[in-house]
Amino acid sequence: MKTWYPYNLHLVLMEKIIYNHKDIKKKQGLEKSLSFASEGEMLKNIFKICFAGAVLAFLAVSLVKAVLAPTEINSYEMRYAERMPALSAAEYLKGDFQTQMDSALGDQILFSNYYKKFYNEISSKVDGIFTPLRHSISDRYLNYKGAYIYNGQLINPTVPLEDYRQGLKEAAEYINAELASVPGVEFYLYYVENDSDIYFETARKTGTYEYFASLLDMPEENIARFEVNSFDEYHELFYTGDHHWNHKGSYKAYIQLLNLLKGEGEALVPEEEMDVPGIFIGSKALLTGNTQYAERMKAYRYPFPEIEIYVNGERLPYHGELENLMRDGGDYCSYTSIYGDDLGCAIMSTGNEAGEKLLVLGDSYDNAVLKPLACHFGQLHSVDARYYPVQTGKLLDISDYVTENDIDKVLILGCNAFFDIRMGLEW
Repeated sequence: MKTWYPYNLHLVLMEKIIYNHKDIKKKQGLEKSLSFASEGEMLKNIFKICFAGAVLAFLAVSLVKAVLAPTEINSYEMRYAERMPALSAAEYLKGDFQTQMDSALGDQILFSNYYKKFYNEISSKVDGIFTPLRHSISDRYLNYKGAYIYNGQLINPTVPLEDYRQGLKEAAEYINAELASVPGVEFYLYYVENDSDIYFETARKTGTYEYFASLLDMPEENIARFEVNSFDEYHELFYTGDHHWNHKGSYKAYIQLLNLLKGEGEALVPEEEMDVPGIFIGSKALLTGNTQYAERMKAYRYPFPEIEIYVNGERLPYHGELENLMRDGGDYCSYTSIYGDDLGCAIMSTGNEAGEKLLVLGDSYDNAVLKPLACHFGQLHSVDARYYPVQTGKLLDISDYVTENDIDKVLILGCNAFFDIRMGLEW
């Protein structure tokens, strides 16, 4: 029989006490850690709920503002902001409603201009590291973010005639039918060549103008074009980051149009060449998102006579905001802010009752030449068929418009893409 001595009993008791203490500490530690974990999860959930609530509140405020007090102007891109579309079953099924809604939210969300500006400035600085390398490549097309760079200038890709052949054929058929329906009214074509009409590497043209002109039942002397024969010529007459002609290009077009329509006449002489306040981020620069292709605009000041201007039936004090920009300044400017927006119907009257009435059916290239041309006519009517039905609430029929407004001459002005969509007319 084993004998237990007091000191052995003491050791056993001490051992049990120690192990019990360890178990209690473990249990307490586990409970504590579980308590901390539970509190952490709770805080996480609270944060998620608050964040989701803030996002939903932000979106709700943006939607309410978009409906009740929509932004009128996208000041960063210098254009009218997209508005919330009206919901209809037909538009929804076609997918147009979803597309318009996406564009509207991009413009109407609170602080959207600041987000775009911040993102583009950061990406442009990073991208700018490689700009000298891109510009060092001469006389070669370099694909860059949906556009091309050629000798340091953003350009659109050249479009072969085959891509436009069917659209041009349909446009010519429409023009010929309208021409035949209003005998006695002179029709004229002014085709605007741009970077998509020529391969700069070889100076070879696509032949789009020649093909389109050959389809029209107009006298040869009633057809003309704004020619681009080389990159140097294009660089001189067009903006670096936008698809429109600059002040020199539009003035050249105005002189050619005056000769085409009048045969003679004293052209306006610009009083001065002005530096327009603010930076210009053109269509190509916006496409790339690179603010390094923003540029400074110049414009001519003309000695215009008094001209009454009506837009979609409403009298306006001016067409374009050049004088306002020169007086008030601003951070941004644009082609439309200087020369006016694309309008469904604009009528410019000089008060010369004996003067002829000219109808211009054109795209945005005509914005820069409308007011100078108006000075040589009693009335100038400008119609952009792409916007006419929406802005006036009426369908456009050219022969009816000519008859109702006693039009003497019709000028059809645009580039290849404009004629490819049949001047925006529906039939």
